[in-house]
Amino acid sequence: MKKKPICWIITLLGTAIGAGIGSLIGDYLDQLIPALAEVTWAAPVIIILFAIISAVLSYSRHEQLMQRLQKISDRSISLSKKTSTKTLTLGAAALVASLLIAFLLTQLLDFLPSATLRGSLTVLLYIVCVYCGIRLTLARQDDIIRFFTGKAHQPTEKEAPSAIGEKLLDTSVIIDGRIFDVCDVGFLEGKIIIPNFVLKELQFIADCPDAIKRGRGRRGLELIGKFRENHNVEISNEDFAETDAVDDKLVLLAKKRGSTIITNDYNLNQVARVQGITVLNVNDLANALKPALIPGEALDVQLIKEGKELGQAVGYLADGTMVVVDEAADYITHQVHVEVTSMLQTSAGRLIFAKLAE
Repeated sequence: MKKKPICWIITLLGTAIGAGIGSLIGDYLDQLIPALAEVTWAAPVIIILFAIISAVLSYSRHEQLMQRLQKISDRSISLSKKTSTKTLTLGAAALVASLLIAFLLTQLLDFLPSATLRGSLTVLLYIVCVYCGIRLTLARQDDIIRFFTGKAHQPTEKEAPSAIGEKLLDTSVIIDGRIFDVCDVGFLEGKIIIPNFVLKELQFIADCPDAIKRGRGRRGLELIGKFRENHNVEISNEDFAETDAVDDKLVLLAKKRGSTIITNDYNLNQVARVQGITVLNVNDLANALKPALIPGEALDVQLIKEGKELGQAVGYLADGTMVVVDEAADYITHQVHVEVTSMLQTSAGRLIFAKLAE
């Protein structure tokens, strides 16, 4: 099978790097191993040996290297799209200034006797100067802009931090599935973030021995796969080793990114709100959109089980709303006509109390 040209390019680069390392070791061979100081063929052998080892490693790992380079390229492109023009311009200016400073500093290395050592230190000096120069410039960009213009940089709406509008999905809301329908009809804006630790919990549920839980977990994973094809979804690999609880990790991630949590979990809802995190509860949305039932209104319901109180029977409407009917225990398994007496709405859902219609 023919190898792609990029494979041979990576192999040649690896060979050159290995030869350079071997050459550096060969220059100091007499100091490292005095016994080989008089052996003229030792240095060339070391160069060839390192070149061969590096070439073999580069050839065998070229696919992994290409994948890593592709990821770096994709992240760079994504970052450039999110970064404002002023920040990119300031970064470019910092790069030019850092290269100039590095060039001036390398002139002080002429006193070194070894050309190989001078070359190695020169490369290292350029890397350090560029890295530190760009990092320091971007970290203090507001101060720099204020120094030259007299005012601080104020990001426009397009330049606002990407975290604004981000929505973090927890396990319960993914399994529920209604949030995907809400996004499909355009009622939810911003990027959707699904943390990797949530995916792992879904996978754990999908492998559960219990058939019902296993089915819910698999349905959640399937919905994510379909959802990513048509929406702006990011799988975040950020994790927090200090805790194993998924809810705690979700809260920490939301605080770090300034994101909004979307959940069906009442406890997570309360904990997040206490810590100042914006929470969207799908049950609250469903309750707000349900048609209001007023006392005295009649409806039909299928009773399926006994209630907590003596004589009560419980049934469910088509949307899953629980209906508790007083003095209806004798009608379990029957469909009855009832009259609404009161209704209770909570973040956990809606509860209707009724009595048998006369």
